[in-house]
Amino acid sequence: MAKQITNVVELHGLMPDDKLVALFAYAPGGKVDLPYEDMSKSLPRIEFAELNLEEADMSIADEYQVVPGLVTFFRNHEIVFQPVPPVPEIIQNAYHGIMG
Repeated sequence: MAKQITNVVELHGLMPDDKLVALFAYAPGGKVDLPYEDMSKSLPRIEFAELNLEEADMSIADEYQVVPGLVTFFRNHEIVFQPVPPVPEIIQNAYHGIMG
């Protein structure tokens, strides 16, 4: 299950100890149901989060330049990989590109 976040403080709380966070930001009508439980089993050391841009404090979108409809990867409060479409296979490939 992905954590629902609404602001920068909540995003920062997901990134202790060099943890990788995959944040899916979506606009109204753009939510995609991803198989988070299955992905969590095959992708260790990652936290999944979702950001509904309609309900969010927009400072998070401004500060981190998240792109609606894409998954952005963060580690230590920095973007570590280009945003990717919310497709499990693409997310897995990005994960392996980041983690080596």
